[in-house]
Amino acid sequence: MSDTILKSKIQALLHQSAYDKSVKLICPIVKILSMRYPYLSKNKIYTLTKSLV
Repeated sequence: MSDTILKSKIQALLHQSAYDKSVKLICPIVKILSMRYPYLSKNKIYTLTKSLV
């Protein structure tokens, strides 16, 4: 999966959640996306999520 598609998935999760953007959301987002896409590395998901939050 490309970085732009993954960024759009992360932004969609942030938009759909009722929470404000904060550092506390990084871990749950990484867990959700790693369950949905087990072939992606957690480090890649983490770095992209951290850059967007």
